[in-house]
Amino acid sequence: MNIGFLTFTFHGSGGSSLYAKSFVKSLSRNEKVDKITVLTIGKKSQALIDFFDNNKIFNVHCNFPSHLKRYEFGLRSINFVDVLKNENIDIVHAEHSFEGILASLYKKKYDAPFVYVREVVSKFLPNIYSRHILFNIEKFLTENLNYDALVSWSKYMVENFFSKWNIDLNKVRVIPGGVDLKKFNPKIKFKNIRSDYGIEDDETLFLSIKIFSSSNTFGLINAIKAFEKFSRHNKNAKFLIGGDGKGRVILEKIIDKLDLNNKVILAGRINPENLINFYRSADATVHFFMYDASISVSMMESLACGTPILTTNVGEVPNLVNSKVGFLVNQDIGEMSKAMDLLHNNKKTREKMGRNAFNLAKEKFDIDLITRKYVELYEELLS
Repeated sequence: MNIGFLTFTFHGSGGSSLYAKSFVKSLSRNEKVDKITVLTIGKKSQALIDFFDNNKIFNVHCNFPSHLKRYEFGLRSINFVDVLKNENIDIVHAEHSFEGILASLYKKKYDAPFVYVREVVSKFLPNIYSRHILFNIEKFLTENLNYDALVSWSKYMVENFFSKWNIDLNKVRVIPGGVDLKKFNPKIKFKNIRSDYGIEDDETLFLSIKIFSSSNTFGLINAIKAFEKFSRHNKNAKFLIGGDGKGRVILEKIIDKLDLNNKVILAGRINPENLINFYRSADATVHFFMYDASISVSMMESLACGTPILTTNVGEVPNLVNSKVGFLVNQDIGEMSKAMDLLHNNKKTREKMGRNAFNLAKEKFDIDLITRKYVELYEELLS
């Protein structure tokens, strides 16, 4: 079968982009898939078409500011309906809402099945634009796009959103995100990055890897505050934060205000190829979600590397992870601080949780397992 994969985030460095690339690579390894054509936002330096493993990437050049590019991509991608037909696309997979507009048009014109994927739906977003404007536009599209299957990353989204919207629930499937266990697992050799940041081997290292978007920045602020409370009585620990974005200035001010300049380190953007070095060097990763999360790509990568997690018990998180792989706490700074303390003081617990973390990732989040579920869905819709 020939698959058209539509996503505006393919060339980025965030979790959605890393997932999309892992997904396409895994899908291309599946014996039932003949060809994949990716349509995404392209950079100025990229040619119109890039070839990879006998598949194609069509790059749509967009000029709008980053928060408006999804709209521009949705409009410009409409011009690629016949391009997809020339690639003999059998089924269209739209990874986000605005990509679904092209997928609906392609289905209408060429009668090809359309799979629509929603990674996350949340009302707990930090700004008016995301919480009201973007949320309601995506709600309208989710209710009105002509898809054959709506894939939700989480059961939580189905129960709290889709079941209350004007949606045919017979079309809804739950398939979580995934992670490439060939790239992330405890057996792969890695470079310990502690010495690069002045972190001693006997210090407990907490790690967060996030794009500094508004919602992630709010979560990181609370994680830093929790670490400050924890570090009042625990001096032998560091908190390393990888990522970049508009929220960096806010984080720098919080770190300075709490007098944590020697304890909390902003490492900047991390090359995806180096991510495993950070996860494997850490004792635990911190995920302080300020929205009702589906499942974080960074969290899945951490689990796959056998690194325990400290996370807020919200959204889909309690449906996918458990207390065997880390500590699940309420959205409370004091509770997160106590979790840090418990993990800091018990090496045997960390090691046991690490083993359980990898086993959970292998059972639930192996990208090859996830793509097989999609291939089964594609076959069902094509039959």
